[in-house]
Amino acid sequence: MSLAPMGEFNKVYGVITAGINDSYQAGIWRGIVSKSEELGTGLVSFLGSRINSPHPDESNSNIVYSLVGKNQIDGLIIVSSSISTYVEPDQLAKLLEPWSDIPRVSLGLAIPGIPSVTVEGRKAIGSIIKHLIHDHKRRCFGLISGPLHHEESRLRMNSFYEFLENEGIPTASVPWVEGDFNTESGRQCVSALLDSEVELDALFCLNDNMALGAMEELISRGYRIPEDISIFGFDGIEEAQFFNPPLTTVRQPLYEMGAKAVEMLFQQQEGEPVSNIKLSSSPLIGESCGCKSHERTFGNGDFAISTKSRTYSDSEIKELKKTILEGREEDFLEQLSESLGSSMQSPSAIQSLQSMLFAVQKDLLLSVKASDRNRIEEISDLIARGVSYLNQQMVFSLSSRRLKEKEQNSITRSFGAYISEAFDKDSILNRVKEGLSLIGYSEGYIGIMTGWGEENRKNHDRWELFHLSEEVRYLNSFDGGIQQLPDALHKAWGKSRCVIKPLVSESEIFGIIILPVKTDDPGFYDIISKQIASTLKGYHLMEQVKLHERGLEVEVEKRTRELIRINTKLQSEVELRTRLESDLIEISNQTMNRIGQDLHDDLCQHLAGISMLTKVLGKSLPEGSPTSDTVEKIANMLGDSIERARNISRGLVTIGLAENDFVATIDSLIESLKKSSGLPISLIVGNNFFIEKGDRRIQLYRIIQEALSNAIKHSGCSRIVVDLGMLNTRNSSAYSLSSLQPSAGHPVSGFYVRIEDDGVGFVKPEKSSGMGLQIMEYRAEKAGMTLDFRKTKGGGTTVVCAAIS
Repeated sequence: MSLAPMGEFNKVYGVITAGINDSYQAGIWRGIVSKSEELGTGLVSFLGSRINSPHPDESNSNIVYSLVGKNQIDGLIIVSSSISTYVEPDQLAKLLEPWSDIPRVSLGLAIPGIPSVTVEGRKAIGSIIKHLIHDHKRRCFGLISGPLHHEESRLRMNSFYEFLENEGIPTASVPWVEGDFNTESGRQCVSALLDSEVELDALFCLNDNMALGAMEELISRGYRIPEDISIFGFDGIEEAQFFNPPLTTVRQPLYEMGAKAVEMLFQQQEGEPVSNIKLSSSPLIGESCGCKSHERTFGNGDFAISTKSRTYSDSEIKELKKTILEGREEDFLEQLSESLGSSMQSPSAIQSLQSMLFAVQKDLLLSVKASDRNRIEEISDLIARGVSYLNQQMVFSLSSRRLKEKEQNSITRSFGAYISEAFDKDSILNRVKEGLSLIGYSEGYIGIMTGWGEENRKNHDRWELFHLSEEVRYLNSFDGGIQQLPDALHKAWGKSRCVIKPLVSESEIFGIIILPVKTDDPGFYDIISKQIASTLKGYHLMEQVKLHERGLEVEVEKRTRELIRINTKLQSEVELRTRLESDLIEISNQTMNRIGQDLHDDLCQHLAGISMLTKVLGKSLPEGSPTSDTVEKIANMLGDSIERARNISRGLVTIGLAENDFVATIDSLIESLKKSSGLPISLIVGNNFFIEKGDRRIQLYRIIQEALSNAIKHSGCSRIVVDLGMLNTRNSSAYSLSSLQPSAGHPVSGFYVRIEDDGVGFVKPEKSSGMGLQIMEYRAEKAGMTLDFRKTKGGGTTVVCAAIS
């Protein structure tokens, strides 16, 4: 199937409708397409959704209405009953003003200033209400309305209340809930009625979709239909006749509505005056009211159906009446079969024949005397068999259509699976083209929204257009929004019959698809558009992931360069600090050695000389003289000072410590501090204690020296213990830090030094602030040792320095 060639049509009409994926809109659309073909006009159907809908998927679908360019179409049909759920008629009229200079027709609702085709449902509603009250003894009615501002909803409600009042049922006590014509709202509304615990034995839903939703909810709650509650709807959609039980409803002449709209556009363009048209509806008795299957009808004798797929001649009707009056059943059924002819599979043809049959029944019964009951029964029974035959044909027709739809659904599922395997734009376009070809479409167009900025996605600014035929051909790209598309496409659709459907997935729009008209399964457009949109969404997500990855790569590269720069700088700073700390320790060592050497070589010698002179002076003075005693005291003090200076010098000077006996040096340091402080300082040396010669000895000596100095000056202790020992498996955990623990199963070797006091106690802060502590830590780190400060049991501080060899 391809788009009609250029120049085939003199006129092209546009159709605005909220999709054609349900029987109501599909029935109208089929009438539009059929009459368009009959009159030889082009047709472009813009399949959007309900205007001002609060649902994002519906509101995004309405972008397709902006494609309705008045320069590309010669007239416009608005299925106003389907798109105006959320708007008042006067608001809708204002929205349609941009097309006021071309012929327009409104379907379903009367809109001021626009010729309209509407349906009179009052009598059919009254007929069903009477049927329920008198034949099924129903008295407790409930109502599920449509939106209260919706004109059709108001008219149906008024008719419902009018006939209830006529039958003596007070309407003030009738419970009702407002719906929105969707199946889901039928479920929700009947739930609200049931939860309010009102008494119900009959329920009127103002359209079939809500009725089907209400029936599903009632059945799920354990209610029996029609035993517990009778249900009837309005529209006469095909799905309602396949439900169990089949729905009793008011059948609208949907096909004829669509056909009349095209006729009215054609008449306006020919300069002929047109006026509003109101068609009749009829009851369609199913089983949800309480009737049995053999009692069902697809029409009603009181109201003839005006919808016809064909016109029956006077001679045909006369012959049919004669056969009925003569009681020839076989001939009668054969005549019905011949009347259907090649349209046996058409539900509209069967309904049209039923309408004619009821009109015949009415005429025949009027011609028979009321007293001739046998004759009336004979005629009624024969016509009832004819109705039963037509009912069977209707069920067969609907079943055949359903089977075709299932087959089509299977094909479309395969189409969806086929295109979903593509994740780049070229592959998607090629698979869409190939998939459409497999299901009978040799040509089409697809417009894809491009660009990834949030603002662009919001405004739908950038588009690319492709022609799908024997190959995928890029046509054009344009900025400025989808409104630019009609000019790019007017040559393609300006003289054709096609459908334009937005590609929407959930709350996002990804493009549009343009395909030739195909009336056998209008719901097909909705299915494949969702499948294509879902695939495009996957493509968009992949592109966004790629963009995000590229952005991350750039950011990571930038951050990496920055981290390398910072790390290089940090390494330089660490190296500088290490050098400075090393220089500080070296300067400290050199300064202490120099001071110690000066004390020993200079001050001590100088004091020794003074001491000798003092002794000489003392010997020159008379014994027992006061001066002699003073000089002797001075000499003693000088001797003590010399000893103290030598001790200090020995503590400062570490020259030779790396090679000499470490224990002896520590013992000498302790003896010196014992004398100067007066504190008892004990030295414990373990068996085989040994430290390798080298710088480690010097660093450990300074650590011990600093720890003893801190204890003497700050702890207020009464005793100090210095413990030198070797590490082994038993004591390693007590004297070494976890960072120096050996691997499991390996022998432990190394040494430890413990300096313990019983003073006030001290715990090293998390961050050492004193220079002495920082230098101690640095010395330990430099020598590959651990340094730890611990509380001593019973009070005091323990400093542990250890190393594992």
